[in-house]
Amino acid sequence: MGLYHGLQPASSGLILLMDADNPKTTSGTSAPNLANGTNAGNVGTPSLVTSGNFKYFQYNGTDQAHRNEVVMGYEFTVVTLLRNSGAQWNDYSAPGSNRKANGYIMHADPNTTNISYYVIGNGNQTYTYVGGSGNLSTLNNWHLYTFTSNGSNVHRAYFDTTRVLNSSTALSTARNNPNTTVSVDSIAEDSDLIPSRKSACDIAYHAIWDRQFSDQEVYDLYRQLKERYGF
Repeated sequence: MGLYHGLQPASSGLILLMDADNPKTTSGTSAPNLANGTNAGNVGTPSLVTSGNFKYFQYNGTDQAHRNEVVMGYEFTVVTLLRNSGAQWNDYSAPGSNRKANGYIMHADPNTTNISYYVIGNGNQTYTYVGGSGNLSTLNNWHLYTFTSNGSNVHRAYFDTTRVLNSSTALSTARNNPNTTVSVDSIAEDSDLIPSRKSACDIAYHAIWDRQFSDQEVYDLYRQLKERYGF
């Protein structure tokens, strides 16, 4: 299953797909971006774990992460199927982070159950805080984390299918449209620019689209992944 196997409702605009359960993923260090076939860079030795009906990447929170070169668009949607190692986040940005031009940050706040969301403009670190979601429950269960933006003033985030952010914040610095800058998307790490921040978590699926999702598309993707993984 998975988008590689035909999750068609969300396939348009896909630029990054890390799917641990896909047969083309052979180990924690051989983790291709299934949207274009390039292999992710790995930091440390993330594990590829088989448990029950599916596989996932396991990160120890100390020296392990994956990094992917991507070209982010004006609009974007990021989704991560994640299970935290504890009841609270141990460090920053387990769900995903890209601190370069036209990037984003899904910023897990350490020692809390909160996430803060940032949209980055056309220069490194020119980010705008667009809101946060607090008191997320049962982080150590599998959940789908989604952050989607029109690249200007409509930003939403979801915990599974519950909308936890609906912001009309205008960006302090505009994003490029189109963008041709290669940036680095980091998984289980708060960007390659801040390599000391790494999260202890399990991630089965991480994907980016160059367009904003509707509520219905978030619901459809959640339903399909839930059916596939049984979480």
